[in-house]
Amino acid sequence: MPRAKLIALLAVSIVAIAVGRMAALLFPYRPRPLHAEGLDLQLPVTITRDVLDGWSSFPSDHAVLYAALATGFWIVNRWAGLFVTLHALLVIGFARVYLSLHYPSDILGGVVIGVAVAVGLMWPVASLVRRAGVLDMAERWPQYFHPLLFIVLFQITTMFNSGRKFAIMMITLLT
Repeated sequence: MPRAKLIALLAVSIVAIAVGRMAALLFPYRPRPLHAEGLDLQLPVTITRDVLDGWSSFPSDHAVLYAALATGFWIVNRWAGLFVTLHALLVIGFARVYLSLHYPSDILGGVVIGVAVAVGLMWPVASLVRRAGVLDMAERWPQYFHPLLFIVLFQITTMFNSGRKFAIMMITLLT
């Protein structure tokens, strides 16, 4: 059932991003190419040296997310998977290296994490979506399901930036 797999893909993508962030925090800090000492890079006009300062380069969050999405789409539909894979490699991966935000090994590490999470979780999560009746709930209460779906897709699209800022704000407020 493709709809259950697509909903499962959203959950798997969120887990993949979380695993990628945990890996970035657990691995030793690696400066991004644009922050590395000794590299005399000519940065693109749109990139400043302070972008993502303090964030480890390895693994690439974008590579984790798009590799998980591409793998999930391969499972749902091969042609869609091919399109998303080409987009992930050419538009996302190449751009992150070209903009000096990542080394190629950061992209490769992110791809490995994203594919592993997606392969390991797509079928169990899709089964859970079917058994939990998520599709029935979506049809029964579309006025709740679709706004929630929009919020989830927006957070995935923005790499949870507003969610992260909100969490940091709440932690700061509570401490």
